Amino acid sequence: MEKCIKTLISAFLCLVLLSSSSVVFAAETDGTVAVSLSVSDITEKYDINGDGELTQDDAKLTLQIAASQVAYNKKADVNGDGFVSVDDVKEVLEYVNKPIGDTAYIEYLLSLGFPKSYTEDLLTLHNKYPAWQFVPMVTGIDWSDAVYGERSEPDSKNGGRKDYHKKQLIENSVSADFMCSCSSCKGVIQEGSNWVSASESAVAYYLDPRNFLTEEYIFQFETTAYNSEHTVSAVESILKPTWMYKSEIKYLNASGTEKTYTENGKAIKYSEAIMKAARDSGMSAYYLASKIVQEVGSASASNVSSVSGENSPYNGIYNYYNIGAYTGAGDGLRWANGYMKAKNEAKLYKTASTSAEVVSTVAKGTELNYVGKSGNYYKVKAKVDSKYYTGYIQKENVSISTEYGRPWTNPYQSIYYGAQYIYSSFSETQFTGYLQKFNVNPQSENLYSHEYMANVRAAASESKKSYKAYKENNLLNDTMVFYIPVFKNMVNADMTKEEKYQQTVPSLSASATRTSVKLSWSAVEGTQKYRVYKYNSSTEKYERIATVSSTSYTDSSLSSGETYKYKIRGYYAEDGANIYTKYSKVVSVKTLTAAVEKIGTVNVSDYLNIREEANTDCKVLVQVSSGQKLTVLGTNGEFYKVKLTVSGKTYTGYAHKNYIKNITLAYGGETFGEPTSTLRSGDSGNGVMWLQIHLVYLKYLSNDDVTGEFDSKTLTAVKKFQTDKKLDVDGLVGSDTRTALKNAVK
Repeated sequence: MEKCIKTLISAFLCLVLLSSSSVVFAAETDGTVAVSLSVSDITEKYDINGDGELTQDDAKLTLQIAASQVAYNKKADVNGDGFVSVDDVKEVLEYVNKPIGDTAYIEYLLSLGFPKSYTEDLLTLHNKYPAWQFVPMVTGIDWSDAVYGERSEPDSKNGGRKDYHKKQLIENSVSADFMCSCSSCKGVIQEGSNWVSASESAVAYYLDPRNFLTEEYIFQFETTAYNSEHTVSAVESILKPTWMYKSEIKYLNASGTEKTYTENGKAIKYSEAIMKAARDSGMSAYYLASKIVQEVGSASASNVSSVSGENSPYNGIYNYYNIGAYTGAGDGLRWANGYMKAKNEAKLYKTASTSAEVVSTVAKGTELNYVGKSGNYYKVKAKVDSKYYTGYIQKENVSISTEYGRPWTNPYQSIYYGAQYIYSSFSETQFTGYLQKFNVNPQSENLYSHEYMANVRAAASESKKSYKAYKENNLLNDTMVFYIPVFKNMVNADMTKEEKYQQTVPSLSASATRTSVKLSWSAVEGTQKYRVYKYNSSTEKYERIATVSSTSYTDSSLSSGETYKYKIRGYYAEDGANIYTKYSKVVSVKTLTAAVEKIGTVNVSDYLNIREEANTDCKVLVQVSSGQKLTVLGTNGEFYKVKLTVSGKTYTGYAHKNYIKNITLAYGGETFGEPTSTLRSGDSGNGVMWLQIHLVYLKYLSNDDVTGEFDSKTLTAVKKFQTDKKLDVDGLVGSDTRTALKNAVK
C-alpha cells in the first residue's frame, strides 16, 4: 500500500515538474482569459507556500508534505480531513491547472473590492465576454451622501449643502415616482417643453451602478480614452438614426447660405470628422459619436436649434455637444459664439474701414453674433433698439473667448474642438460617461458638480448607443476595461441577486380617465411576469386581477368619480418555484368626472384681483396670490374669463391676461405633457391623453373618448384633423400634427 502511494505521488510529482508556469488560471482554447491574482480569499486556500500566488509550486509542496519529504503543514490539508494525502494533492493540482470557475471568479471579484450584490451580474458578463475586465472604483463615499450630493449644491451662506433639484432632470413622460413631487418642483417645467426635476428615487436608480451591469448599459463605465481600434463603420452605426449617417457635412452660414465643409477640396463626412477629433483629442470615437447623438440626434438638423444654424441671433453658430447649454440651446450657442460682446461703445461700419458708412452704434455690453473677420475687424450681427444690424467692428472694441477654436461657425469646428474641450475638462478624473454625469470621483475637486449634462438618464442612454456600435461591428469580444463605482453602505450590498430581488419594492404609479385606470411601473430586472392586485371592498382583500409580462396594465369599464386601490409584485420561476419581489406600495386613484378645460396659474408679486366684469373699475370678487390655479373659460379683450375655488367657494369672474401664465389643457384638473416622439395607433399612456384632450377641445372627440389608448376612434379623429389642416393624412402624430393641434387650441 505504501509503495502504491509513493508511486502515485511520484507520478503526480512528475506531472508537476513538467511545467514551471506561474500562471494562476491557465488559458484554454475556448477563449478563457488567464487571470493573475494576488493573495485573496480565493488564493489563500491553495497558496500552500505562502508566496501570494497560485502556481504548480504549491502542488509540488503539497506532494512533498504528503510524501513526508518535508515537515507537516496543516495548510496543505485543503480538504480538511485531518491529514495531507493524495486527495489534497489532486485538489490543489486540479485547481491550479484549470480555468477559473464561477465560484472562484466571484471570489476574485470580491477580493478586488466589489460587494456581493455586484458579482452575479459581472459573472454573467464575464462568462459571455471573457476578455472584459472589471475594475472597482472604490469611492469611499456613503451611498446616501452620494444621492443627496447629486440633488444639492454648496450653501455658501450657511455652509454645507442645500437642495437643488433642478440639477437632475428627466422627461415628464416617465412614471410619476421618477418626477420630483416636492412643493418647489411638482408640475414645474425646468427646461424646454418637457424636462422636469428628477425624484430622489430616479437619481438613486440611475446613480446605482448595479442597475446597469448588463451588456447594453455597462459601456457608461468604459473609459472615454482614445482607442486606435475604433472604426469609421462603427461610428456610422452610432450615427444611423440621424441625418449625419453616411453624410457629408453641410451647413448654413450666418447669411443662410448652404455650404459643404471640405479639406483640400474633398468633402468631409461626419464620421470622418469624429474619427479625426477622437485621434487628435485623445477621446474615444464611439464616446464622441454617442455624445453627439445623445445631445443633438434627430432625423434632421433643422429640428435641433443648437445645430440648425438658424437659431437667431446665433445664425451660423454650431454646438454639437451642447457645451455650456445649462438652461437651453441658447446658452450653448452663446458659449460656442465665444460670449462675444462689445467691450466699449463702438460703431458698426458697412465695410472693414473707419472711413466706411456707419451702419449703427452699439452700446457697451451689447451681445454680438460672429459672422466673420477681415483684418483688424470682426463682421458681426448686433441688436440695436429692437432691430438687427450687420456690419464691421474693430477688434479692439470686442470681448470674445477664442479658446478651443471658437467661434464655431460650422459643424466640423464644433465636433473637432468640442472634443478637445471635453478631454481637457473631464478626462483626468471624469474618465467615463458615468463620471461625467455623476461626478463621484473623490479625486475630483468638483465632487457632485462640473457635470456634463442635466439629463439623469444620459449616461445610460449613451451606453446603449456605444453597445449597438460594438455589436453591429462584431467588436464585443475585444478586450475592454470598465471602471465601476462602489459606495459605502449601499442598499442590499451584501445580498445575492436572488436575495436582492426578494427585497425589491416595485414602483407603481397610476393615471385615470373617466372609465379606466392605467397602472405603470418601472421594470424590475430579472422579472418574468407581474401580478396585479385590486382591493375588493366586499371581501376587504386584495384580489389578483391580471398577470402580465409588460410594465403596465389598464383596468377598464370602471365607474367615473370612484376611488380604486391597486398593488403589484413581480416574480420569476426557478426550479419549479416562483421567486417574488415585495409588494409595491398601494396606489389609490380616483377616476375622472370633469371635462376637458383650459387651466392657468396666477403669477403675481403680491396678489391679483378677480373682478366681476372685464375692466379695472368694477367690483372685486376675490383676491388671489401667486400659484393659484384657475380655469380659463374664454377671453374678453385684455382679460380672461376664469373660474376658481378659494376657501371652498367657487367664483366666476375676470382676470387680466398679463398675470395668468402656463395656460394649458387639463382633464379632470390633471395636465399631460406633450409627447416627444411620434404617436401611432396602438400606443397608450400620457402622451395619448395629451392628444385626446386636444382633440376633445377642438370637438373631434367627446369627453368619453379620453381613454389614454390610441384606438380606432382616435385614429379617425386624427385623420379628420389632418385633412382639415391640410397636413399629410397618415394618422401619425408627429411634430407637425402636434404643432397644428397646439395652434388650433390657441
